Amino acid sequence: MKITNIIEVEVNEPSQKPMSGIDLSELASLSPEQLIKYLYRMPNLKKLSLPDAIKRSLEDAHLKVICKICPKLESLSLNGCINIKNEGIQAVGALTELKSFTLTNNDRVSDEGISVIAALENLKELDLTRCRKITAKGLKALNCLKKLEVLNLTWCSAVDDSVLEQLSDLKNLKTLFLTYCEPLESEGFKFLENHPALSYISLSGCIGIDDKALEYLSQMEHLEHLLLDNSYGFTNEGLKLLKTLTKLRTLDLSGCRQIDDTGLECLSELTELVVLDLSMVDAITDKTLEGLQKSVKLRKLDLSMCELLTGEGVKNLVELEELEILNLSGCLLLDDTVIIGIKEMKKIKLLNMSACNQVSGALLEAIDKFEHLKVLNLSGLSKLTNKDIGCAISMKDLSVLNLKGCGLLTDGVFDKIRLMKRLRHLLLEGCEGLSLDGILNLKDYCPDLQVTYDK
Repeated sequence: MKITNIIEVEVNEPSQKPMSGIDLSELASLSPEQLIKYLYRMPNLKKLSLPDAIKRSLEDAHLKVICKICPKLESLSLNGCINIKNEGIQAVGALTELKSFTLTNNDRVSDEGISVIAALENLKELDLTRCRKITAKGLKALNCLKKLEVLNLTWCSAVDDSVLEQLSDLKNLKTLFLTYCEPLESEGFKFLENHPALSYISLSGCIGIDDKALEYLSQMEHLEHLLLDNSYGFTNEGLKLLKTLTKLRTLDLSGCRQIDDTGLECLSELTELVVLDLSMVDAITDKTLEGLQKSVKLRKLDLSMCELLTGEGVKNLVELEELEILNLSGCLLLDDTVIIGIKEMKKIKLLNMSACNQVSGALLEAIDKFEHLKVLNLSGLSKLTNKDIGCAISMKDLSVLNLKGCGLLTDGVFDKIRLMKRLRHLLLEGCEGLSLDGILNLKDYCPDLQVTYDK
């Protein structure tokens, strides 16, 4: 059994060299006692991540020993260690070189434990996701962490405007996750609008965020990544204010059904965008796509479930030659006119056309020379034939092909698929024209190919 990712070493053999990092997350079973036995060989260990089996059984006594025998730890993940309490966290306070600490899904550590963490002056990254027992008082103590660059408070129900006021003192903070911090309201963001370093903010699922919050956010000149998905308290008027964020590289508005083309006029000014997610913003039309013509740096664009978009609108994307990921799944009005917008996207690695059942095999003919394409989702494209699938043979890097629900396909398609040398995953559920014998023969011929099908 091997320890992988950070290093690779057989756990039943002593290490011949000092080890700086160890990731046990892939091990199926290992007791805390066994872990401690191995760690005695590694006094210079700097990074430790635990497997699921240990997470459920690790207790304060074990953590105390780990911190004692590995005093040079710089990164420690206690993700999902549900039995760790304040007493165990006291031992973490002795890890004076600690730069990264993760304590997630824990309902036992309270403000007392967090006060210990707040004393770790070298800490740069802190993840407290779903630590529900920590109050606003405990979170405010984090303003002592002057070197902190990354702070994750996802699902921390105590986060409110007063916490943001204290966190504004962290002048080196670059990344802040406030995902699903529902008590959070807009006024707290006035404390962050002049922050000198903050470049990434996640406000996913923050239902208290309204136009006033976006007004404050629009003043954050260093902001490069903004996640507002499933936050439905703001309107088109607030969204328009984001046009001043000219350094923005990531914008996630997925699930914000309250906005439409009017609010998304701001996109024409955000020409540095690399990632844009508008999935399930189902009120937008082709007009929004017109505003993306200048966003030539886009590499990932998600328009899934935007049911009013047409092929004419997708034509506006023809200049997005750097695009690598395009998701148009569930855009039910798309037809073959979509090909004009897609065929010039030579760098596409993932294309999702699922449920676009008006699109024909002409699409495959147009993109058959896409040499970088790795993942192609054509599920529900009911017009596809065996001949159409043959066009994918020339896609040299194709590794995942989804043909679910392509009812016109017959066993003859397997002759085409056998020639796709790098294909590793094939999805065939709902392909009524395929026989079980044909599928099994394909699996025998291509032993490295994983095939899912109706049994």
